[in-house]
Amino acid sequence: MKVIEGKFGKGDEERPVKASDVFQSLADMYSQMEDEAGDAWIEPSIVVSTFFPMSSAIVSSNELDLYKIMGLLEFAKQDMMAAICQAEAQENGYDDETVH
Repeated sequence: MKVIEGKFGKGDEERPVKASDVFQSLADMYSQMEDEAGDAWIEPSIVVSTFFPMSSAIVSSNELDLYKIMGLLEFAKQDMMAAICQAEAQENGYDDETVH
């Protein structure tokens, strides 16, 4: 008999930061950037996706065009995939300057 031990999603880890703290930090950061930029401020396009267990996602954005929202989410996805690949390359020693 093989026994596999693991937490399988039932870990005792807690989220390190509350969602409201993340949103407040972002609001503070953007307010500071707006103040520092003054008239040179260019309003960014934002998308926030919030997931609650056993529920649908809540997608919030300052964009109205669904295609722009999907594009922003796709850009974020590609950035995350690149970060994962970079981390794995560094971890496995493939982070050199050679071209393969």
